[in-house]
Amino acid sequence: MYFLNQVCLCLCLLGISVVPVVSAPIVATKALASADAAIARLIALVAERPELGSSPTREETRAWWDRQSAIISTQAEYFLSAYSGDSRYWQVAGMYLRSSLHAIDTAVRKARMRRAHMLADEALVAKDISDDDWQQVVEWKFYRLLHDPKLLAGGAKSLEPLRALLDDLTQRIPQTPRLHGLEGQYVEALLRYDEVAAEALLAQLAQSENEAVAAQAKGVLKLRSLRKTPLELKFTAIDGREVDLSKLRGKVVLVDFWATWCEPCIAEMPNVKRVYDKYHAQGFEVIGITLDKASDIERVNAEIVRLGMPWPQFIDMENRRNRFADELGIIAIPAPLLFDQQGLLVSARARGSRLEAEVAKLLKF
Repeated sequence: MYFLNQVCLCLCLLGISVVPVVSAPIVATKALASADAAIARLIALVAERPELGSSPTREETRAWWDRQSAIISTQAEYFLSAYSGDSRYWQVAGMYLRSSLHAIDTAVRKARMRRAHMLADEALVAKDISDDDWQQVVEWKFYRLLHDPKLLAGGAKSLEPLRALLDDLTQRIPQTPRLHGLEGQYVEALLRYDEVAAEALLAQLAQSENEAVAAQAKGVLKLRSLRKTPLELKFTAIDGREVDLSKLRGKVVLVDFWATWCEPCIAEMPNVKRVYDKYHAQGFEVIGITLDKASDIERVNAEIVRLGMPWPQFIDMENRRNRFADELGIIAIPAPLLFDQQGLLVSARARGSRLEAEVAKLLKF
């Protein structure tokens, strides 16, 4: 009990509020007579999901995750201190890293993130960490750096720590399926600062022995080539309409990659609908490409109706992944691709006020 009180005291000094959740972890840890019991408790906590009714608000869901992450963080911190020699130490460290992302309170989040970064830095150079645990830490560290506005304020040079992580991952686990997603995010960031360097990297990645990395790089190169070569796109829409992009020459077309589970996509849809309603009669068309799974088609149809989207939509009913997204190396969504009257790509970031500005310009309004 003395040890647990000391842990809680340290957490309080770090700014982590333990008042609402301390009772549960303390009661639990009294019964944790072994590392096996502690691990079992943590796995159960990580697997738990909120039961908040059929339509919980975003605030209710976030509050649940905040409470749950506080319990997981405290429990994981207990394990890391009590069983520092256990072979599953880095597995638990990974649980702590992931739980640190959910704190809503700013002071709590900062304190957990400081501890998490310390753990991550130790894990990256640890000799006894498994490949699976290590690459999860690499991924966690990569995304924390990628979303650090202070770090990325320095332009292309600020991306060097990200590149170092990817190079280490490529050397240690060259065929990991995690690599292509991370490389895609890195390319996306590099394109903002140095397109020449990004093009050179894409050419290099297109030759990668990791097939997923190579395929994605080729897709991004194809996407970039669409500024000079029209896109060929044909499919049967969910509602049975036949779509052929080549037959829409002479019109401005937005090919909108989205998904029902993508909050920014859903948030942007009223803006797309507004611009469509305003300029459709003048020659503006929209084509939706949803990255939802075939099994989610009912949910997709419900969202189409709820959001009032009259344009044709494609969902890949034959493949686990959306083939059009893969062919174009779509790294993240929403991915609104805007094509001019000649079928050439003019923007891959046509969102918000930029969408109407670009459409009005192309239609000469």
